[in-house]
Amino acid sequence: MSTEKVLHYGLSRDGSSSSLCAGKPAGDAAYRRKRVILFLAISVGYLVVFFQRVAPAIVGPVMAEELGLAATDLGIMASMYFWAQAAGCIPAGLFSDTFGPRKIIAIGLVCASIGTAVFVMGNGLSVLALGRFIIGLSVSVVFVGAMKIFSDWFYPNELATCSGVLLAVGNLGALLSTAPLNLLIGEAGWRNAFWMVAAYTLFSGLLAWVVLRNTPKECGFEPVGQTACGPEKAVSMGEALKVVFTTRRFYLVTIASTLYYGTLMNVGGLWSGPYLQDVYGLGKSAASGIVMCFTIGMICGCPVSGWLSDKIVRSRKKVLILGILMHAAAYIPLVFFTDAVSSPAMLHALFFLFGATGGFFVVCFACVKETTEPRFAATAVGGLNMGIAVGAALFQNVCGMIIDSFGRTDGVYSAEAYSAAFGLCMAMMLAAAVFMLLFRENGRQ
Repeated sequence: MSTEKVLHYGLSRDGSSSSLCAGKPAGDAAYRRKRVILFLAISVGYLVVFFQRVAPAIVGPVMAEELGLAATDLGIMASMYFWAQAAGCIPAGLFSDTFGPRKIIAIGLVCASIGTAVFVMGNGLSVLALGRFIIGLSVSVVFVGAMKIFSDWFYPNELATCSGVLLAVGNLGALLSTAPLNLLIGEAGWRNAFWMVAAYTLFSGLLAWVVLRNTPKECGFEPVGQTACGPEKAVSMGEALKVVFTTRRFYLVTIASTLYYGTLMNVGGLWSGPYLQDVYGLGKSAASGIVMCFTIGMICGCPVSGWLSDKIVRSRKKVLILGILMHAAAYIPLVFFTDAVSSPAMLHALFFLFGATGGFFVVCFACVKETTEPRFAATAVGGLNMGIAVGAALFQNVCGMIIDSFGRTDGVYSAEAYSAAFGLCMAMMLAAAVFMLLFRENGRQ
C-alpha cells in the first residue's frame, strides 16, 4: 500500500469504512492533497531527528580516533542529545498545545541547524557535547508537534498508523547515517559532512514555516480529528500538566516505553558500530553496512506495528507487549553468544530483526495520547518523549561505563564487556513487559 493510500484511507469516527473526507471536510480532493503535503513537510524535518540520533554509531569511532575520545567520552557526547530532548519534550508539548505546533516545529529545526554548526566546530568533548545538546533540545519539538498536527488532521483510529509511517520515514534519516554517512565521511571528512547536514536542517525549518498549518480550519476546511470532537477549549499549561501527570496509566506506558526505547537506541544508536568493529574486527564500511540493517528493520517494524494496532489487533497494549517480548528475544545472541555469530549474513539478519522488533515501540505514542483528553495530546506525548529520551541518555552513559570498566586489550574492548552491557538492556526489556502488563486500556486500574 502506498504512503498516499495509507494517509488517505481509513475509518470514520464511528468505525465504519469510508473515505476520510466523505461528507467531513470541505473539498475532498483538496483536503487529501493538503494532508499529504503536510505529512511530507513534517517528514523532511523528521529525517534530521533520526539522522542525528543514530549518527554517533558511525561518526563516533572516527571522532574517537581523531580526537582521542574514550568509550565514556563517546557515551557522554552521544547521550547529550537525549538529555536535551528530555529537557525539551514537556515544554514542546505545552507550547504546541498553547501556541500551535507550526511555529514550534519551524523554530526548532532552525535552532537545530545552529547546534549542528557548533558540533562541527568542536575540537574537544565540551564543545561537541554542547553542540549535541543544542541539537537534541531543538529537535525535541518535531515529533511532539507532528503528533499534535496529526491529532487535528486525522481520525483517532489512524494515529498509530500515522506515527508508524512517520517513524519509518524518520528511519530513512537513520539509514542515511549508516553506510551513506560513512561513505560521505570518507570522501569529505566528518566536519564537511555535518556542514551539509546543518544546511539541510535549516532548509527543513524554513519549509515547515511555509507549509505547515495547525488545524484544517486554518485552511478553510471543516474540523477533523480532535477538533471535531466538540468545542475547542483554551488550554492552560498548569491544567495540562496537572491532568497528564496525575494519570497512573500515563506513568505505566511511559516507564515501559522508556526502558524499551532507551535500550534500543543504546545499541542501535551508539554501541552497535563499536561492538562490530571491536568484537568481530570489521572495518568501518562493513560495520556500517550491518548497522544499516538495523535501520531497515526499524523502517519495516514501525508502520507494520502501527497498522496492526489500528486495524488488525485493535489494541495498543497487546501490540506493545508483543514487540517488547520479541525485542527481548533478539538480545539473546548479543548477550549469550556475543562473539559467536558465525557469518556476516547472520549478523545482517540479527540486526535487521533487532530493528524490526524495536520498531514496535512506535505504538506507545498513540497509546499515551489515549490516556488523557485530546486537547492535552501534545503534553502527554511530550511527557512520554521526555521519558524515552532520559532512557536513551541514561543507558548510553551507563553502558559506556560498563564497557570501559573492562578495559581495552590491544586497543579494543572485549566481547565480555559488550555482553555485560547488552545483558543490562535485556533485563530492562523484561521489566518493560511487566509495566505494560499492568496497563489497562479501558482505564480501569
